[in-house]
Amino acid sequence: LQGKVANVRTYSSTNGFETVPRLAQKYGIKVMAGAWLDKRKENNVKEIVKDGPTLKRVLDIGIQICEGLALAHEKGVIHRDIKSENIMVTARGQVKIMDFGLAKLKGASKLTHAGTTLGTLGYMSPEQASGEEVDSRSDIFSVGVVLYELLTGRMPFWGNNQAAIVNSIINEEPQPVARFNAQATAKIEDMVSKALAKEKDERYQHADDLMADLRRERKTLDYARTTKLAEAARAAQTTRVEPAGRAEPGGTALPSEAWSRGEDG
Repeated sequence: LQGKVANVRTYSSTNGFETVPRLAQKYGIKVMAGAWLDKRKENNVKEIVKDGPTLKRVLDIGIQICEGLALAHEKGVIHRDIKSENIMVTARGQVKIMDFGLAKLKGASKLTHAGTTLGTLGYMSPEQASGEEVDSRSDIFSVGVVLYELLTGRMPFWGNNQAAIVNSIINEEPQPVARFNAQATAKIEDMVSKALAKEKDERYQHADDLMADLRRERKTLDYARTTKLAEAARAAQTTRVEPAGRAEPGGTALPSEAWSRGEDG
């Protein structure tokens, strides 16, 4: 197990996983047909953060991350290294979760000694940063970090050294998303805060739950946009200028109503 899980390099999509065939066969993970990714046509989320993505794009990316993780968690696979560099987005907007090199199967023997950590500092959950045993809720915390980064362009937890970052993750609350992104709704703020809860029992318990909230918020934004466009169209119709009347020889314009009836004297 250690050789098969710890060293595999793979990614997941919203439809399944692409991985070493032997690992997929042994643990019942579906293998997608198709070639490996063309890196030239993709960006990772870290690069997308620099562009200042729209709320809709952030929600779309978050939904697909959760969908991929839900499939992994369903198979008992915990990623343990979700971060913006490991999330690729194709030119068509499809999200791929990369690098399952630190992935762990639920119930499998520990790959590290107690008190050691695996993952990328800054994206770790409090329990992961403390060297404790982790479950799928640790991945959900990391997704919260990625969402925060997409929305604000910065990390929720930081420090001048590793110890300071760990302290921030374990003891400090991040600044509100709305402080850095005025477009963020209260619901988006609530979702990110819940994903980043220090206590894992207070987080989303399943990736499906976070995905459902993200989808609802995307529908709400779509509805608001459609309503705004419809209101603008109605406003344009009501302010439309009526055609001017035809001027008489003496210089006085007849009302357009009279003109339309042929009352031209």
